[in-house]
Amino acid sequence: SISPNSSAYHIPGSFVLTGKLDISALEQAFNAVIARHDILRTCYKEKDKEVVQSVLLHDTFVLNTVDLSRETNSQVIQEAIAVHKRMVFTQSFDLNNDFPLRVRILKCPDAHYEVVLCVHHIAADAWTIPLFLQELEACYAEICLGVATKQQPKHQYIDYAYWQQNRAEQGIFSKQREYWLNKLA
Repeated sequence: SISPNSSAYHIPGSFVLTGKLDISALEQAFNAVIARHDILRTCYKEKDKEVVQSVLLHDTFVLNTVDLSRETNSQVIQEAIAVHKRMVFTQSFDLNNDFPLRVRILKCPDAHYEVVLCVHHIAADAWTIPLFLQELEACYAEICLGVATKQQPKHQYIDYAYWQQNRAEQGIFSKQREYWLNKLA
């Protein structure tokens, strides 16, 4: 198990959207991105004392939406946002059964939305999060315009991992390591 009660592997984040938001279209956009990328639907189960990957069928990813729009006290709203962020950011992931991604939409007054998300580091990193958000934005725009969203990518993360493993088995990394140790010595 990968430190199930620790948030050390969590990549938390949030962003604000203002104006008209079609939450149904946003949920469809999340589902489109998740459907495209197996790593966002991968669970990790123990089998014969080894961890094996299991890609979930494209179950529907449901956005958790909290309506704070009727609250008039800005301090209460800010406290509620802080509580929800803390909950999303610190809640343990069940990597045996669930998506390695969690999202909560906080609908605030005046067409203000806080999108709070947390991704487990097993499925993303600092380099891939901006790509994920760009793809999410593109999918949302396409869905709002009634345009078909993109198809599956040519390669999945597992293809990259397999390529890396093959390179490691061929000793390429040890040759590179030796080169840099000599170069930097």
